[in-house]
Amino acid sequence: MMDINEADHEGVEWDRYDVLAFGAPVLYGTYDKSVFEFVTRHRASLEARPNSFFNVSVVARTPRRRRSRAIATCRKFLQLSPWRPKDLKVIAGKVDYPSWPGTSAS
Repeated sequence: MMDINEADHEGVEWDRYDVLAFGAPVLYGTYDKSVFEFVTRHRASLEARPNSFFNVSVVARTPRRRRSRAIATCRKFLQLSPWRPKDLKVIAGKVDYPSWPGTSAS
């Protein structure tokens, strides 16, 4: 498991992995631009093996909302990303907004 910043700074030895799962939090209805920059740079490596994309969303706390948010947030990811993951998932969870780069606590 690697943080996106760690992967950018240290590099990824893609050949070490048989399967890839890449995830990102949904921040205020979208994804940080670093997510799209990463998948754009590494699209070929991501697509070279079985792969999945998941997002963590605070609004996906019930099965009904998880389904409806899954459609909207996954559609947004697919519209903005050159990578087409083989599997998409939405995971309900907490996003620590104050610690995310570029955001501030009120």
